Amino acid sequence: MRRVRVTWKEDVLRWHPGQKWIWQAGGFGVLDPGINALSILTRLIAEPIFPRSALLLVPSNLDAPIAAELDLLTAGGVEIAVALDFRHTGPQTWDIDFETDRGPIKLSAGGAILTVGGEPVPAEAGELHGEYTSIYRAFAGLIAAGRSEVDARPLELVADIFLTGKQVAVAPFEDPVGATS
Repeated sequence: MRRVRVTWKEDVLRWHPGQKWIWQAGGFGVLDPGINALSILTRLIAEPIFPRSALLLVPSNLDAPIAAELDLLTAGGVEIAVALDFRHTGPQTWDIDFETDRGPIKLSAGGAILTVGGEPVPAEAGELHGEYTSIYRAFAGLIAAGRSEVDARPLELVADIFLTGKQVAVAPFEDPVGATS
């Protein structure tokens, strides 16, 4: 792996209308969906990932970022550029592009579509169709066994981003449902 680029842009009014918690301190703002991308990264990249810099764009009337530009680095020196934006309209974008010595690899649609060397790799039949059913089945099995299965690395990375990131005030944001005022 040589380089990674994450583009995670979605319309907050489509996915979180009227949800005041997401804008409060501790609500993560754009890092709430962004942690999904970081979860994929920490699952695929075994070595630790650290923030080198983070620019967190926070509306002047809110406590959490509406957009973020992250510069991450793996322990082995692979650069990861991350663009997160809640102000995006039109087609939602959840892409991770890997530049490797064997050519490009792309995960799009939040990890649902894999492309290797520009060629789509077909998913196995029904693999994502029952995604939530499979997740809930796994939860039920863990609960029944009295076990847990937690990967704290994505949350640790988000915490490090908030601790080291530079917050920049941007124009106020108003949710027409009334969640931000």
